Amino acid sequence: MDKIIAAKVLIKLAKEIMAMEFPTQEALNEYLKEHPEADKSHHSVKKTKVEQKPKETKKEKVPTGVLMFKEGFKPVKHTPKETTWKKGPVSIRVDDKTDIAVVSGTKDGKHDGMYTSISSALERLK
Repeated sequence: MDKIIAAKVLIKLAKEIMAMEFPTQEALNEYLKEHPEADKSHHSVKKTKVEQKPKETKKEKVPTGVLMFKEGFKPVKHTPKETTWKKGPVSIRVDDKTDIAVVSGTKDGKHDGMYTSISSALERLK
C-alpha cells in the first residue's frame, strides 16, 4: 500500500517538474510546435496581474467654520440645528447636520438659493 502512495506522489512530482509555465501564449504555441509530443495539459501561460487603479484618497472634510472664516464670513446666529454666516449683504444659513446651505442677499440674486454643501455654495459665490 505504501508503495502505491509513494508512486502516486512521485508521478505527481514528475508532472509538476515537467510542466512549464510560459510568459505568453505565443511562447507556449512555439514550444508546442517544436515539441509535438508534449502534453498540452502540463503547460500553461503565466497569469498576469490585472492592473488596478490606485484607490482615490478621500479628501478630509474641512470644518464649515474654517471654510467660512477663510472666505471672510462671520457667524451671526447659531442654534443647535443651524448657523447663519454673514459677509456684507450676503448671508448663508448652514444646516449643521446635513451641510445644506441656503444663500441669500447676493447682488443680482442669481446665486440665491439652496446648495447641497457649503463648499459648492462658496464656489458659486466666487
